[in-house]
Amino acid sequence: MRNTQVLMATLILWLLSGCGHNISLMARDSGETGVGHAPSGWGNSGEMTVVLKGHTYKGKWVYAAGGSFGLLNTYGANPTTGTVIGVSGSGIGNALLRSVSGKSLRCEFKYSEWTGTGLGVCQDGDGKLYDMQID
Repeated sequence: MRNTQVLMATLILWLLSGCGHNISLMARDSGETGVGHAPSGWGNSGEMTVVLKGHTYKGKWVYAAGGSFGLLNTYGANPTTGTVIGVSGSGIGNALLRSVSGKSLRCEFKYSEWTGTGLGVCQDGDGKLYDMQID
């Protein structure tokens, strides 16, 4: 039993220390793609890097966690008791990125803490829009 607990704890720590999130971008008008990465870490902000159209953009992302918590107890005529607990862990985020040459990339996204995934939209300094996926 002890070996199983040690193995499970090691597996959980390994999963939590993962490599971070992969970012995928696709232009809405041309299908042009870009890729990026945001390293794992604790908290609601961190660094992000995106490579798009031959430029490397770097900057900070910030995530504003939302969510809700609910609890429902029911008691019937029969001695039946039920408890339902619901928790939602999602929110919105923003990333402000710049290239060495001064080009900008601004992204807004929704993110789910439950799935570790998100969806959003980025806009470069020329006004071009890109759909964003976070996994």
